[in-house]
Amino acid sequence: MSQANMERIFDPFFSTFPHKAGLGLTVCQQILRSCRGTISIKSKEGLGTVVTVTLLQN
Repeated sequence: MSQANMERIFDPFFSTFPHKAGLGLTVCQQILRSCRGTISIKSKEGLGTVVTVTLLQN
């Protein structure tokens, strides 16, 4: 994933696909925040992407 896309990945309505809404990661991030969790993404263009979801125990 390019650095330009990484900077916008959680922006509402951002998508690299034409005619797509791009709300999925934005909604996931909001849900996780409301549950005291986090989501982070690390990517190296051409090599792969790692998504980490962390949930805190109450």
